[in-house]
Formats: sequence, C-alpha cells, structure tokens
Amino acid sequence: MPQPIKMPTRFLPLSVFLTAFALAASVTVAAQAQDAKPSPSPSPSPSPSPAAVTESDAPKVDTQTDVQTDVHVDSDADVDVDVHVDEAQIEAEVKHTTEMAMRAAVEGRQQGALTRAQVERQAEFAAKDMALTAGTRARISAEASKMTARAIREANMDRDAVIREAMQEAQATQREREQEARDKANEERDQTREKAREKANEARDRAREQRDMAREKQRSDTERVDELYDEAMSSIDEEEWNDALKPLSKLVNLNIKLDAALYWTAYSQGKLNRTAMALTNLARLQKDFPTSRWSREGKALEMEVRGKSGQTPRPEQEDDLDMKLMAVSALAQSDPQEAMPILSKLLASTTSPRKIRERSLFVLAQMGSEQASAAIADVARGNSSPELQRKAIQYLGVFGGPNNRKILSDVYVSTNDMALRKEILNSFMVSGDKARVLNAAKTEKDPGLRSDAVRLLGVMNGAAELSQMYTTSTSTDEKKTILHALFIAGAIEPVAAAARGEKDKEVRLVAVRNLGLMGRRSQDVLGDMYKTESDPDVKKELLNAFFLQNNAPRLIEVARLEKDPVLKKEAVHWLSLMNSKESRAYMIELLKD
Repeated sequence: MPQPIKMPTRFLPLSVFLTAFALAASVTVAAQAQDAKPSPSPSPSPSPSPAAVTESDAPKVDTQTDVQTDVHVDSDADVDVDVHVDEAQIEAEVKHTTEMAMRAAVEGRQQGALTRAQVERQAEFAAKDMALTAGTRARISAEASKMTARAIREANMDRDAVIREAMQEAQATQREREQEARDKANEERDQTREKAREKANEARDRAREQRDMAREKQRSDTERVDELYDEAMSSIDEEEWNDALKPLSKLVNLNIKLDAALYWTAYSQGKLNRTAMALTNLARLQKDFPTSRWSREGKALEMEVRGKSGQTPRPEQEDDLDMKLMAVSALAQSDPQEAMPILSKLLASTTSPRKIRERSLFVLAQMGSEQASAAIADVARGNSSPELQRKAIQYLGVFGGPNNRKILSDVYVSTNDMALRKEILNSFMVSGDKARVLNAAKTEKDPGLRSDAVRLLGVMNGAAELSQMYTTSTSTDEKKTILHALFIAGAIEPVAAAARGEKDKEVRLVAVRNLGLMGRRSQDVLGDMYKTESDPDVKKELLNAFFLQNNAPRLIEVARLEKDPVLKKEAVHWLSLMNSKESRAYMIELLKD
C-alpha cells in the first residue's frame, strides 16, 4: 500500500480549507449534541438520586487515539482514504469506564445513594454512549477525510490544469517571441543583403560605365588618330602641303605615331622650302627614334632637303618627273618583262622622287605576275620604305586576286603594328575577302581590331555571318558591336530578334535604338513590340525609336491610347520636338482639351 503523503497546504485553494473547517465544525457540533443527550434512566423514579453519576464524573475517552485516517495520493493522481478504527482499544476503554463506574457506584452505594443494579446499568449506558460517540466521530472523520481527499484531488487537478495552461501559454509566448526574433533577424539580414546587393550593383554599374567610357575614349582616340593620319596622307597625295601640316601638327601634339608624323611634317615642310624647320624635325626623328623604320627614310629625306636648300622647284624638273611617269607606264604596258627590273630599281631607290616610286608600285600591282607580286610583298612587309608600305597594302586590296590576298594575309600574321593590321583589314574588305575578315572578327585578340573586323562585315553585307556570331557571343560590348554591324548591313530581322528576345537589357535597348535608325522600314516591328512590351524602360526606348524615324503618327497613336501618364508624357515630349504637320495638329488638339 502506498505510504501516506502529506500534501503541502500552500497549494490548496481556499475552498479546501473552508470545506475542512466546516467538516470539523460539524463533527464538534455532533459530538456536543451527543454529549447533551440525557442518559436513559434505569428506573421510573421521578427524581434523580443525589449520588447519580454524570459524564462529568466519568473519565474522558480520547477518541483521537481511537481513529486514524490516512490519505494516500499516488503518482497517478488517485486518492485512497483508509480509516482505521481500533475496536480492541475502544473495548478496553469501555471496560475501563465500566470499572470506574462500578467503583463510583460502590462508593455511592456505600453512601446509600444507588443500588448496585442501578450503578451497573448507569455504567453500561455510559460506556455504550461513549462507544457510539467514538464510532460516530470516526465515521464523520472518515467522511471528512474522503471529502478532503476529493477536494485535494480536485485542487491538484485544477492546479495541474492551471500549471499546464500556464506552461503552454509561456511556451506559446516564448515561441512567438523566438519567431518574432527570427523574423526580425531574417528581415534585417534580407535588408542587409539587399543593401549590399544594391551597392554591389551600383559599384558594378559605375565600373562598367567607367570601363565603357575608357574604351570609348580609347576607341575614339584611336579612330581620331587614324582619321588625322589619313587626312594628312590624302593632302600629301594631293600635294596640298599646308593642309597636310594641320593634322600632322595635331598628331605631334598628341604624341601618337610621332615618328611617322615627324617624317611627314619634315617632308611637307621641305616641299614648302621651310628647310630649317624640316631639318629640325628630321634631327628630332633621328634622336628620339633611332631604330624606327622612319629614321632610315629620314636620312634620305635630309639629304634631299639639304640638296635643295635655298632652291625652288623648276618647271623643267616637274616636266621631267611627268615624263618619267609616262615612260614607266608605257614600258609596263608594252614589255612587262623588260620593265620589271627597271620598276624594281626605281622602287628600291631612296633618291627617286616619291611620286616615281608610288607610280612604279602602282604599275607592279597591275601586272599581276609572280615577280611583280614578290616585289609588292617586299614593300608591303616594310622592307624598303614605310612611306610606301601603306600604299602597297592599299594596291594589293584594290587589285585583289588570290596572290595579292595571300600576301596581305601573310603580312597580317607577321606584323604587330595595329595600324598596319587595320589597313590590311580594309584591303580585305575592298577585295571582297569576307572569309578572312570573318576570321579576324572571331580570332583577333585586340578588341579594337576585332570590332573593326565586325564593322567591316556589316559593310560587306555579312548579315548571316554576323547573326551566327551573335548567337555564340557572351560579351555585352561584342553584342553591341555586332548589332551596329547588322544595322550597317540593313538586316532588320536579326536586330528585331535581339530587341524581342535578348535577356541583357542594355543590349535590348541598343537593338531597339538601331531599329529606329533603320527608318520607317522597322515601324511595324516597333509598333508590335510596344503593344506587348511590359518593361517601362524598353517602352521609352521604343518611343525614342519612333522619334528617330520621325514617325509622328505612331507617337500620336501612343499618346492617345497610353494609360500610363509617364509614357504618355514621354510620347508628347518627342512630338513637341518634331516639326511636322501631324505633331502640330496634335499639339493644337491638346490645347483645345
């Protein structure tokens, strides 16, 4: 049997104590009522005897020692109440009380108050009354204990329920706080990541812009240098010496192609009889560029300038030059084999006038023989004169032919001069050698030359080759260059396909802009794109493309139907910049509204 457990009173609710107090009070009242009952009289005597024995005269029976109540609470919250009534002890107490009553009776009888039978009967009634009182108290105590145990069990159940509810609420509150903390941490982490991502994107955009600007500047500078050099050569070919000095002076100030610029500056100054200035530039050429190819030509030019110092060209000298040029051409036409050694000698001579050497080179390029090709190849490689090298490359491209293209290809592979390679690419384009231009566009390591090759493919109407390159390209800059070449080729469909499906937004915008530059031929493509496009930036670029087409009707259509106020305003903005009858009519319409 489980051991009795004393329940701590601090967990008992007030109702339990009130119930126990009420039970105890009822036991006391019942006991007092039982005590207050008159003892049954053994005889019908009308008046009690003076020596009658009362309960106050009899010894008291301590019922607390007679009844034991144990309350057992096991771990499963079941409450057992065991009430122990010691019947032997009660019997002993009754016997003791009887004996005490008998002694009192003897004493009373001795005093002559009661008979022996009366005394025995009185003692028997008192003992029974005491036994009844003890049993009643035991039953009441047992009932009280049961009620107390039930109250304790209910209180424990209520307490456990309250504790469980409190723990559940505490756990729920803790979970909510932990979830709030996690949500807050996740939100802060997402914000931090978003800020970091925005900063990284901004930094990447700035770096890309700076890189593009640097490339654009480098490309612009390179193109500008080439333009200046070509302008100077054109003026020299036309013998416009003063006009040649202007671009040459800019090249000298830019410190780009300085050795060539110094040579041609001295050459032009010598033609203008500015001997001192010409010799100064030639001296600088020898000092700063002693190993340059132009330095060797500079020495020959210096001898020519010093020989002509203080003299002006005589008309007879010019006539003699013209006659030599006519003789060279006539000899090449009448007997090429006999003219071949004479032309080679004139070409190799550093003392021959420049026009004679250029004319000899031109005649050799027209001959098309194996010996003539070998002589031109030697000049194209720069083995004789750098001033004739560019002309040799140009002539090889102009007259074309498999042999000439083979010479150009060999020179392209063997030289590291980017300007010379660019000149060879132009000669490939002139000769119609699309395969070699495409190969340069795919394999050239220098980005500037690769872009030049792609552009030349556009000039050569290589839309199919460019479209194939676009599908395999991964670089944003290269895709832009290919789109520009497709624009030069007038290929609307590949550009439209890029404008519709390109994932790179920057490239898409370039494609849309190129469609606008292609004129009204692309207006239907642009109109269909505007109806299905969802990106506001692309839509703005489409409106810009309509403006580039000078397409007022399309812009007016957008301005009337567009629900987005920003895009509607953009369309009206472009219309306000157009000087057309349609745009003016729409502006008047807006003012009337």
